[in-house]
Amino acid sequence: MIDFISDKFTEIASKCLEKKGKEQGALKKDMQLVFKLSESEDGIDYLIYKNFKPIEVLTFLQVLGVKIDFKGYSLFVPKFIKGALNRFCESDNIERQNVRVILTFDERNEMIIWVYNSNQFVKQVAFESLFNGEDILTET
Repeated sequence: MIDFISDKFTEIASKCLEKKGKEQGALKKDMQLVFKLSESEDGIDYLIYKNFKPIEVLTFLQVLGVKIDFKGYSLFVPKFIKGALNRFCESDNIERQNVRVILTFDERNEMIIWVYNSNQFVKQVAFESLFNGEDILTET
């Protein structure tokens, strides 16, 4: 299940940034998808950045590019992301309101993921760190 979600997530993130890039007259590599903890329904804010500057706030359905989530991704993926954000807060001593995960693609179309404490770089992480099965069990 985790392998399936992570494979689909790469595709979804790529399509989202490509679409937002076209809307902004920019290349996908100049766009970023940012996750941060919030008080929203699923506990996460999804933001689109262009050249590391915020330009738009999205819902999870907008990230998916659908009006209705028939495949049920919204039942699982936000829990993994929220779990990863909470894990980064604990492991890197980041206040909950300051944790950010920035996801982008490079020129070779490979996904890059960074953890930030507000606007300060903390570390680059492997894609697999967003989809840890333990996060579903320890959701906060």
